[in-house]
Amino acid sequence: MNGSIRRAGTVRGAVLVVVLAFSAMMGVAHADHAGEMKARESFAAGRFDEALELFAKLYAETLNPIYLRNIGRCHQKLREPQKAIDAFHDYLAKGKKISADERAEIDGYVKEMEALRDEQAKQAAPPAPVQPIAAPLPSAPPPGYAAPPPGGYPAEPPQASGALVAQP
Repeated sequence: MNGSIRRAGTVRGAVLVVVLAFSAMMGVAHADHAGEMKARESFAAGRFDEALELFAKLYAETLNPIYLRNIGRCHQKLREPQKAIDAFHDYLAKGKKISADERAEIDGYVKEMEALRDEQAKQAAPPAPVQPIAAPLPSAPPPGYAAPPPGGYPAEPPQASGALVAQP
């Protein structure tokens, strides 16, 4: 009788351990689900910075590559092309069961982000320096031009004597 009580206690203990382990796993799964729902809600509401933080946390906790795709989409919406490209490439490298259609979709996102990156680089590049264009010097004086007399003009104009003075 003593042996059967011990076996029953051992079985109950084992069942308790299994139940507690399962409960803990369900709690983590529920927490992951709640975190994922919050991240999705943030993305759908256009709060891409918040969604990015949540998806990054989920990826760090689970290492599930689907979160890399979501991280890439957040960077895409935030117009951060290089970060989006990097996340999409990581997703393609780490994702095990990516269909041909999904791969094509991600490749389209990458091309879109490469075009945005190039556009942003053009806009950020300083404009080419403008060289001032010097007016050409005349090759001859204009018609009717009279050179100043040798020694220059007098400091004071001549006093009028009542007669008209012709200009040289």
